[in-house]
Amino acid sequence: AAADAADADAATASLTLYTALLLSPPCAVLRYALAFGNRRHPKLPLYTLLCNALGAAITCSVYELQAHYRSRGELSPQASAMLGAASLGAAGSLSTVSSFVNELRLLSPFNSARYALVTLLVGQAVAAAVPAVFEMVLPD
Repeated sequence: AAADAADADAATASLTLYTALLLSPPCAVLRYALAFGNRRHPKLPLYTLLCNALGAAITCSVYELQAHYRSRGELSPQASAMLGAASLGAAGSLSTVSSFVNELRLLSPFNSARYALVTLLVGQAVAAAVPAVFEMVLPD
């Protein structure tokens, strides 16, 4: 029985890893492609901000889905692994700290501070809005 449980845990971990590996490249390419739009906004990198906000929305959505279905006893280990992979692969590739720090480094001190503050506020707004939307959409 212990060996079966270990095999199931290994299979779930592999599912998470492989799904994250499938989701990461397209999201990294999207982030890279959108970054070219930042040239039109030299004082505030809107497209990096968009990627960070989208990554935050994905992460918050995954959390809300896992919490909702786990509380109802309807979340299988495989579904949890797939949701975790979405957070790890997609959100992780969209919202990289290195891109954010690089943007801060390239901006003037004033614009850097403004961008950091806007990013923080947008992230907080997303973190507040996603649970509210899920509260309206998902039945109890």
